[in-house]
Amino acid sequence: MNTRTHFASAMLAAVLVVLAIGSVDESDTEGDDFPTPPPMFDSDGRPIVPSPSVPSPPSRPSKPAGSAEGARTDLRAVLEDLSSDRWSDDQRIALFEQQYEGQWFVVEGRVTDVGTWLGDKYVTLQVGGGGLCDVYLPEDFDILSVRKGSQGRYMGRFDFVGDGELFNRQFRDGRRIE
Repeated sequence: MNTRTHFASAMLAAVLVVLAIGSVDESDTEGDDFPTPPPMFDSDGRPIVPSPSVPSPPSRPSKPAGSAEGARTDLRAVLEDLSSDRWSDDQRIALFEQQYEGQWFVVEGRVTDVGTWLGDKYVTLQVGGGGLCDVYLPEDFDILSVRKGSQGRYMGRFDFVGDGELFNRQFRDGRRIE
């Protein structure tokens, strides 16, 4: 990723941290408008302790089998549509969320960057008509196996729409297609 993208990501992270810190309420709880509920007891007089709820893991689209089997190959047209002036920013996000988010795509283009970001390995590709796309790869991926300037072909799950310029488009659970 280029310096501008790292800076933009760092600025976004800083804003989120400030918002998170500002939402923490450290005020004293005495005098709250919400009374403490009375304890509940079973028929033998023992207190009933509610069991903690365990959230179920979010469902993720299953990975397509084979090299590129099951992955869409129309990424260039999709990115051109998402970049079109006929959509407002809100419409573009809604279009992404309704039609493309979580879908598997073949991402191919010229490699412009290879590295790690917050512990995740990635390859950035310049995709014709769609700007820059980051494909995030597994921990065991050898980043020395990729050369900047070479042509690359990967697949991944479309995770973040970005604009391809200031914020790269992102594809998770990526892998190289030989």
